[in-house]
Amino acid sequence: MFSKFLKLKPEKQEQIINAALKVFSRESYKQASTDEIVNAAGISKGALFHYFRSKKDLYLFLYDYVTKVLTDEYFGSIDLSERDILLRLQQMCLLKLSLLKKHPDMMNFAAKAFVEEDDEIKGNIMEKNKEITAKGYSNFQDNIDTSKLREDVDDQMALNIIRWTFEGYANKEQAALRNHPMDEVLFDKWISEINGYIEIIRKCLYKGGNEP
Repeated sequence: MFSKFLKLKPEKQEQIINAALKVFSRESYKQASTDEIVNAAGISKGALFHYFRSKKDLYLFLYDYVTKVLTDEYFGSIDLSERDILLRLQQMCLLKLSLLKKHPDMMNFAAKAFVEEDDEIKGNIMEKNKEITAKGYSNFQDNIDTSKLREDVDDQMALNIIRWTFEGYANKEQAALRNHPMDEVLFDKWISEINGYIEIIRKCLYKGGNEP
């Protein structure tokens, strides 16, 4: 579908991708202007629609591109030898922070796309997210050591409580991104709050959690 675009020289592809990322990472799908994209990319609107049949095609191409780059780096860096579920969660948060520093436009675009409400693309994005979310859950629980959990607590119920806690937190913060761009200040707030939840969960569900 995107063969014409993929035949461009890599530097030209990168120029167009970066221009589109800057616009889509700031604006909603509906508000994002293709005029602004072509101006930033230094190409004509005719050229843009020669490579991509529509704004929707450009957006979905960009989403696939961004999620591949980010998930390859993210899942390729997770240390699954860390078997403590709470320490693994901390590691995942720090990995996301490093990606934010390295790819700010990509991370902002991905965050905005995750909560995009426009009917033209919402269904496509939700479908694409299912596979990513499933892989994330797999890494969340893969080879976890449950021996640190209290003996009077059901292991799977405890893991569900941990997962649901952070799912709920993530959903709340992702919804807030509609009105606030993701930046390091916000991410530092997330890390601080997540660490707070981790300490509460450790006290409640781990052996000796309430010991000084």
